[in-house]
Amino acid sequence: MLNDSRGSLHGYAARLRSSHVASACTILRSPWLIAAAAVAARLRTAGILYRTREIQSLWPTGFEMGRLGESLATGHGLTSPFPVATGLSCGKAPDFSKFVAAVFAVLGCYSIASGWFLVVAQNLASALVVFPLTRMGKRLGTAAGAVAAWIWALHPDFVLAGSVHLWETCFSALLMTA
Repeated sequence: MLNDSRGSLHGYAARLRSSHVASACTILRSPWLIAAAAVAARLRTAGILYRTREIQSLWPTGFEMGRLGESLATGHGLTSPFPVATGLSCGKAPDFSKFVAAVFAVLGCYSIASGWFLVVAQNLASALVVFPLTRMGKRLGTAAGAVAAWIWALHPDFVLAGSVHLWETCFSALLMTA
């Protein structure tokens, strides 16, 4: 009886192990877990980056969007994306510039609060990409979506994107996948 695969301790352990593996795979495919990991990685990275240097150091890396946002917030329209007055601009789409302008209007142009708000908003938008990625993978009937979402959640380039540059790329990625 102990050698029978259905009744033996070894057979029971194998069935128990396979059920644990299956439940672990199910948990690892959860878009909520992947999104939580993505948010944690991005906000931790932002905290590390801006603990060692001031949030104002964000502004030189995204100065075009910041300048356009400042111009809109101060009532000058979509003008002068560069340090010198250049007049009207059509080099960048106005949507993200309007978002930056709204943040500047409420929290102040180039303030610490507006910098943190924009960094957190960009990182949250970047983390939300995991939901459409997992949904696309389910359409294929494989774990491809979960694998793609985990790569998006933890790859250093994607994690850094929302914290290093003030740019519309995080929001564009969300809109393109949604």
